[in-house]
Amino acid sequence: MYRYVSVSKLLFVITIHIVLFTISGVCYGDRSQEGFAIDEGLKEKSFYLSISDGLVSLDAQKANLREILAEISNKTKIVFEIGADIEENISTSFHEITFDEALKKITGNWAMVFLKEKGQHVEHLSRVVILADSQDLVDTQIKSKTDNYNSFKSPSANLIKPVAPTAKTSFQKKPSVSLTITNEKTGLKSSVVPNELIIRFKKGLSKEDSQSLIAATGATVKTYIKALNYYVLSLPPDLSVNDALRWYQRQNVIDQAEPNYLIPLKTVPNDPDFSRQWALHNTGQAGGTDDADIDAAESWDIEQGNRDVIIAIIDTGVDYTHEDLAANIWQNQGEISGNEIDDDGNGYIDDIIGWDFVDGFGGAEGEDFVMPDNDPMDRHGHGTSVAGIAGAVANNDIGIAGVAWNCKIMPVRAGYKTSSGGGVLESDDTAQAIVYAAESGAKVINLSWGDYQKSNLIEDAITYATNKGALVCAATGNKNSNSLIYPAASENSAVMAIGSTDNQDNKASFSNYGDWVHVSAPGANIYSTCINNSYYQMSGTSMSAPHVAGVAALLFSYFPDISPIEAKTKIMRSVLMSWQI
Repeated sequence: MYRYVSVSKLLFVITIHIVLFTISGVCYGDRSQEGFAIDEGLKEKSFYLSISDGLVSLDAQKANLREILAEISNKTKIVFEIGADIEENISTSFHEITFDEALKKITGNWAMVFLKEKGQHVEHLSRVVILADSQDLVDTQIKSKTDNYNSFKSPSANLIKPVAPTAKTSFQKKPSVSLTITNEKTGLKSSVVPNELIIRFKKGLSKEDSQSLIAATGATVKTYIKALNYYVLSLPPDLSVNDALRWYQRQNVIDQAEPNYLIPLKTVPNDPDFSRQWALHNTGQAGGTDDADIDAAESWDIEQGNRDVIIAIIDTGVDYTHEDLAANIWQNQGEISGNEIDDDGNGYIDDIIGWDFVDGFGGAEGEDFVMPDNDPMDRHGHGTSVAGIAGAVANNDIGIAGVAWNCKIMPVRAGYKTSSGGGVLESDDTAQAIVYAAESGAKVINLSWGDYQKSNLIEDAITYATNKGALVCAATGNKNSNSLIYPAASENSAVMAIGSTDNQDNKASFSNYGDWVHVSAPGANIYSTCINNSYYQMSGTSMSAPHVAGVAALLFSYFPDISPIEAKTKIMRSVLMSWQI
């Protein structure tokens, strides 16, 4: 746990180690450091200092800051590291105040980083770094140690530990509004989480130095994505995303720095009364062209899907109780339901049917957007529609049929319904969801969302997943534009960018296009499952992607040893025609 208060004049970084028991204020780990007596020799100096039972008294008249801190160090064994350019005389007087308050009064400004280790309780102050400003702190921590500063001593424990999602708590994240920023290089405008930044340090930087860089801006660690080595930072209220981004990008030990993007879903709602699945088998119904479909009926004569092939739906969740989905929902065989134990050791407690990574900053009434948990239920409808297209149960005399009848659907929730009724995902949540899906054995990952702004975090998560053998199917967007949408436009060869066609085998009027699009599949007026045991018609490249995801799952079922790139190649070679813009 960390607390940091930003400073403007002098900066203190205080590393605190936990020892045995909790006492208010600053405590010491052994009795030998308590109950200090007044040193008679100080009467001849320009200051009078007393430290007793963890409380500090000081009377200073134009006293040298370094001499005061040296005396404190002598009495407490705390190491002070002071910048060579700091020479200041101070006048102050106080009596029996806590150690941190004393430091604040001595320096005029202060900042502290606290470390609490599980199973221990008392805070033991061991080190204080004093520099002229936060930039000096960073420069000092990341460069080779010079004669101006004493060598830093490694702390007794790692300063940053991975933050694993836990079950629901009473914690409430304060609602806010999204922020729109403009990329200074590309001119693209993006919606982002207003108080968060995502960074990754270059390899070789110590955790101590990494934490100092984080603390220098007054930020705290919200989430550490261990598999990708990314930190999601919560910024202090007085530091803008743009200012923090520029600052971190200037540091030569930063590998990546970007905002926490808000990524929109890629759907266009339409007539809910339409009940024909022309995309799977088009006989010319509703004015369509005969056989303008994905030939699903013909494919099912050969392969209907293997239950060991998993399609991960990274979306607004999935209504896993839906009558036409429940039998095909993936179950984590390594986890025991309801025992509140992480049986399989993957970092997620009771993730029986997937995980909910959402920790948004504002959602619709009744939406679940506060904390990650083990309930990936869909309250929006988008993810349930996507899941039904890819893998709804067939031959059950209910509703519809999915492309891959027998494959399993893994609900991984990363998006939520906003107060305006739309849907959005945060890039840190989606990256963690992608990693989870890959580590949980998903062969196909469906991403029916995207944005014009590329996220390096999401790109690295996708690379992690494809390296584990997953094929990623991503929607290309609904702006009738040839502009690149990410992650569909990823350069990763195991990612498929999927556009939309209508029921006459033409490009759907809304679909994005271009030579970066790999294939197009039905996406106009697609009838599928929806929340609360209902069915609904939707349009968009969001509906196209799960058609291809289902086809890929059938391929992995029939050819279990093929690679993601081989599956992608087979799909692209099966295209019957192409259209020109």
